[in-house]
Amino acid sequence: MLGIAGTTTGLLLASLIAMVINGAGLTWTPPGQAAPVPLRLMVSGVMPLLLGTWLGLVLMATVAALVPANRGARMPVVDALRHV
Repeated sequence: MLGIAGTTTGLLLASLIAMVINGAGLTWTPPGQAAPVPLRLMVSGVMPLLLGTWLGLVLMATVAALVPANRGARMPVVDALRHV
């Protein structure tokens, strides 16, 4: 649950920051050029990338939670309560 909430919040926040940067009208000068170029971050048309990132991060959080969950499930209840 924490992995889903964290991943969703992170992707939404990253998309919001990208939209703010795109709206700010920032420019940068690439190497070898004299004229500045508008700085644009891709926020539309990358839905498969966002979904793949979301799925990968949720999967990583789930796998990382398996070891402590298995260890805690094998402990006697009295010992598990001492660790809280």
